[in-house]
Amino acid sequence: MRADDDAELRAFVESRRTALFRSAYLLCGDRHEAEDLVQSALVKVVLGGRRHGRLDNIEAYARKTLVNTFIAGRRRFWRRERAYGELPDRPGNTADTDTG
Repeated sequence: MRADDDAELRAFVESRRTALFRSAYLLCGDRHEAEDLVQSALVKVVLGGRRHGRLDNIEAYARKTLVNTFIAGRRRFWRRERAYGELPDRPGNTADTDTG
């Protein structure tokens, strides 16, 4: 990768990070998750730019990467797990407790 391309990526990250954060916040609704999402997407953009050489439309590539990273994170199994406030008194299926 040329130094010009690296400087272009650096300038893009510095200038568009806030706009990408806003988009990420609209996607997930949580400030901390949005910050993590932007960080992950920008790492992928920088690595993709280095791997593919010059990117024709870095803004579009970054936004698509942001959305794809968000969707991939939502597909993970652990994201579907929900914590309960209290544990049940006894193990087993609580739906079968009615012996009526």
